[in-house]
Amino acid sequence: MSEIKPLVYIGILSLISLFFNLSYLFIFGMFILVIRNREWLLSVLLMPALIDGALNHDELLITLGILNVVLLLPILYFFNINSKISLPPKFRFYFIALNLMLVLGVVVYHFKFGADSDVVIENFFKAAKILFFFILLKFLINQKFEYFINSIKKASNAILVVILVVTLYTFFHGDSHGGNFDYLVFADAKHGTFSATLSAFSTFAVYNFFNVKDKALKWFYLGYLITVFILILNLGSKNGLLSFSLVIILGFLFLVHAKQSFKKVLIIFASVVVLGSTLFIFSDKIVNSPTIHRMTTQVEVGGIERAGSGRTELLESAFLAFPDAPVFGWGASKKAPRYVSANYGNVSIPNVIHNIYVDILVQYGLIGVSLFIGFTLLAFRYGRITYRYCKKIHDSLLFIIPIMGISLVFSGMFVPWSWEVIVWYVAIYILAIGYKVSMIPKSSNTLKSI
Repeated sequence: MSEIKPLVYIGILSLISLFFNLSYLFIFGMFILVIRNREWLLSVLLMPALIDGALNHDELLITLGILNVVLLLPILYFFNINSKISLPPKFRFYFIALNLMLVLGVVVYHFKFGADSDVVIENFFKAAKILFFFILLKFLINQKFEYFINSIKKASNAILVVILVVTLYTFFHGDSHGGNFDYLVFADAKHGTFSATLSAFSTFAVYNFFNVKDKALKWFYLGYLITVFILILNLGSKNGLLSFSLVIILGFLFLVHAKQSFKKVLIIFASVVVLGSTLFIFSDKIVNSPTIHRMTTQVEVGGIERAGSGRTELLESAFLAFPDAPVFGWGASKKAPRYVSANYGNVSIPNVIHNIYVDILVQYGLIGVSLFIGFTLLAFRYGRITYRYCKKIHDSLLFIIPIMGISLVFSGMFVPWSWEVIVWYVAIYILAIGYKVSMIPKSSNTLKSI
């Protein structure tokens, strides 16, 4: 019963926050949990992205990211007072290098476009986020191994509650977004980032589907995934559909590989049969869904034909501008990609670049994109360490977070969320879990404390 009460609280809080259109309410309400038990930290960090993503994924999310940092920073500092393990040199290098990159980016912007106080403020908050991310990393590597196991277990249930509430609420209270393929959204959500977040977090449902012993719960999680899938089909996001497919494929392949069980193969076969039957029954609605419609005909409501969503033209403008600022980029601000798209190529409406690495290339040049790629590869390296350990012990719980990371990086090829806190939180947890796993003696064959 003690495990059910927080889930009921989270579900009610999610519903109230959506009903009153207040993301802040959800964030403040969630801090009660982390203060009482630090194992709720992962849930508290991730869940606001779902609530806010369903409401508004523009300037508000940046504000919420900053609010999250401000509220949690004192808590993490208190937790870190007696920490004994310092950050390894490779982690400290990226902390210093990322901050220097921001300073250099502000200087570059100043020389190219002149002084701009908004750019200085924008990068000040980015630096505050980086500080928070690495304080979080130091806190995590000082925790015992059971902390991660318990945190992920709590998150796997809590996040699914929030997804269920958000999905059903969007179905019943979402509005048709006229003019752009008639896709379904709730409030002022950006369908691309919202669906990408839903897809990444669905990894928890894939894990639970394979690991619960109760057959009724297995069918519940399968139905759960189908429900999210149907919502994504109605969100009109090609990125969301591709990301969701990636999560399902990676989850199934890894879990079968880790479990080495014929029974698991049979479960997958039965799931495919059920999913295939569902797709067949609703084939007409699926084929005519906004997402499939955008991927095939690219014809908007009203018969307006479009060759694409504009991403290709934005990428072309970025690469045309690259020779004029190859090393240092155009400056550390979201204004720089808009300037590039307005002055290079054939873009009708100036916009940010819908690709995380090209966006970084435009703002910070080869220096910045090399640094980000290096950080991504470091996270993948520690994710691989976690994968090998999970395969060895035949328990895939810890690999949930790396699969989420792969999904978010993949989504980043279509959405410009270089500085979104959700991406960084997942990356930090991948580093921390991989680091703790690397400290486990090779003779260990169970999830254990170190």
